[in-house]
Order: sequence, then C-alpha cells, then structure tokens
Amino acid sequence: MRKLLCSICAIFLILFSFTAPVFAARYENARFGYSLDVPEGFDWLPESDNGDGRRFVCALKAGEFSSPDGEFSVWASYNVLDHSLKEAADFAAQGHRIAYRRVNAKEGWFVLSWLDKKGRIVYRRDWLKDGTFYAVMFVYPKSSQKFFDGVIKSVTRSFTF
Repeated sequence: MRKLLCSICAIFLILFSFTAPVFAARYENARFGYSLDVPEGFDWLPESDNGDGRRFVCALKAGEFSSPDGEFSVWASYNVLDHSLKEAADFAAQGHRIAYRRVNAKEGWFVLSWLDKKGRIVYRRDWLKDGTFYAVMFVYPKSSQKFFDGVIKSVTRSFTF
C-alpha cells in the first residue's frame, strides 16, 4: 500500500511540474488597466507602440517541452463597433478553419482555436467588459501542447481587468 501511495504521489509531482508553471512576474497594462501573471521562462518583448498590450516568447529550450516558437500576446481594444460577443467571435474567426469555438455571453467571453499555416495551435480568448475587449492569444507547436495547456489555464485564470 505504501508503495502504491508513493507511486501516485510521484506521478502527481511529475504531472504538476509540467502543467503548473512558476510565475516570474505580473504584467500590468497602464492604458487599459488589466493585468496577468507571466510564467517563468518567457521573454517579455517591448510593449506595443500604442500601449494596448505586449508579446511574450517562450525561452525554454531544454527538456521535453522545448518550445522556441511558443508565445502569447495580450491586448485590449475599445468596442467602437458595439459588437456582441458572437459578432466579435465571428470577426476574429474570419480566415481561419476553427477547430473549437465557444461563446459564453452570460460570463462575457469567447474562445476560438485553430491551426495556423505552420501547423501550430492557436488558442484565443476574449472577454468583453464595460465596452472594452480584453484578449490573450497563444501560439505554439503541437509538440508543446501539454506544457501550454498548463500555461493557458494559469494565465487566463490570473487575468484581471
């Protein structure tokens, strides 16, 4: 019984070491007032010229989840066209072959996922609050899906506005 418990604990430790990223810092956007946790191992690129967001590129290059192409971007924009969540999701989906789509009007968000032209997974989540869209988009190779599943879960849960 003791061996079984130790084996189960070891499995959980291995799984959580890959799916629960350690956060290096919190990004705070001054223009739109949103913030989120950025996992350790991501390089911060300069903020956009108009101050609406930033890109973070995965710098991890060792181990099973080497992902030099993995990245995520965050931004916000005013809903000047007064789009509903469904209309915004339709607009964001244009030109992509959507593999997953969910619109949750009650909670004020939508999610889209597709493969880009390089075969990488793209996962986009947008929230609509008080006339502003807040977005985060992850792009990563299929080989890094386990790692990015944890990153996506943690980053989107930490997103505040």
